[in-house]
Amino acid sequence: MALTGKLPCVICGYELKGLSILSNCPECGTAVRATILSRVDPYADELRPLLAPRLTSFSLVLWSLGGCLLMVACWTPRLADLLGAFVLFRPPTDLAAPVALVAAGLSGLGILGVVKPSHETPPRRSLGVVAAALAYGPLIWAMWVIHTRIDPHTSAPYFGAGWAPGGLRSVMRLVLDASAITILLGARPVARELVRRSLALRTGRVDRQTILAMVGALLLSAIGDLLHLAVAFTPENSAAGGYLELFGGFFIALGSGLLSLGLIGSLIDSWRIGRAILTPAPSKWQVVDKEQPSPLG
Repeated sequence: MALTGKLPCVICGYELKGLSILSNCPECGTAVRATILSRVDPYADELRPLLAPRLTSFSLVLWSLGGCLLMVACWTPRLADLLGAFVLFRPPTDLAAPVALVAAGLSGLGILGVVKPSHETPPRRSLGVVAAALAYGPLIWAMWVIHTRIDPHTSAPYFGAGWAPGGLRSVMRLVLDASAITILLGARPVARELVRRSLALRTGRVDRQTILAMVGALLLSAIGDLLHLAVAFTPENSAAGGYLELFGGFFIALGSGLLSLGLIGSLIDSWRIGRAILTPAPSKWQVVDKEQPSPLG
């Protein structure tokens, strides 16, 4: 479908007549649908100005980037353990723990920048982000316990000959899972608000279900940790304990892998959304112009 009648771009004023409604403005890159939306609903939330666009954009990317760095720091010791199980050399991973803690702190700092992106953000959404920011406390504490108080003094988790599932490590992993789920669910409403703005102003795919998919991955990982905790209630060297350990490790590996893919996808989405956020919101004089004909007329 092509547009007829006059339709100047809501951002730069470029004439969009004859363009597909699925295309972008050739001058500024704003989606044609954003101009149509400005005529149909001049006061749409997607067109409202943000309080601090640059801060919101930077914070959103920092939040996701910190999560990805945390993922890399957590995978590094496990990959080194896997390598050490097949060859007689395990690469040193002394920096993994401090990098993980710093990355988690940066991610928590980033989420504070999206507490209230616009005047129209409801208080309940802002409270959700505050709860997400507070959840970084137990997450960082549990990571500190695992990486500095447990792992350095035990056999390599999952690969070491003397390693036993369950115990304090599984409890701390459950704290990690619960904290991460709280962070994702608390930030999701504001993230969806920013996604809607991105979809209105720019073209390109943004996956709206990434956060829910990551929550599902964390639940799988939590099931694995619960199975490992259940090993302690089975007889030593029993078949039941062996199956619990096997399936627990499977769920942990599956959940961790899916979570990693979700974090990479969220970083890509955050970059796209951040670019759309930096697009100046149209003023009321740009969107309210009764002399302009209908874009489809």
